[in-house]
Amino acid sequence: MTVADLQKYFRALAEVMGAGRGPAAKDLADAADRLGPFAASSVAEFAALLELAREYRDTGRLTPPTAPLPSPKPQQKDPAGLTRLVRGHYARANDPSLTREQVERDINGHDKLTVAALTGVAKELGILDVPKKKPEILRALVRYVMDRKGAAVRADA
Repeated sequence: MTVADLQKYFRALAEVMGAGRGPAAKDLADAADRLGPFAASSVAEFAALLELAREYRDTGRLTPPTAPLPSPKPQQKDPAGLTRLVRGHYARANDPSLTREQVERDINGHDKLTVAALTGVAKELGILDVPKKKPEILRALVRYVMDRKGAAVRADA
């Protein structure tokens, strides 16, 4: 079982509880989103990480590992995660710390998605003229965020 499986369970539970209607459902949905960077990790690996975090919180120190840590597996990508990512960057367009390089790196990290999935993401975001090829769709998603950033910069001038 992986953390990605936990994400699915958290989201399903939040939906059953009526996501958005109460603080517990919202907290579960938020927790599921925050687990994204650990999606490829096993639950055991994630539990070990939580134990290290608790140790650091309680003592301010970390005990060196006795065995080498496993190398992280590449994060699995999902269309909903890409949609959330692009919307998040779009919302932060006014933030000067959000760079084009960061936007490109984050969006292009989803290049394992199919053309159909990327097209679905673009349409969900309201991009009208969706390109047909994967690299062009990824560029269109970057442009979607950067056009908003450019508008924010022009408005400040």
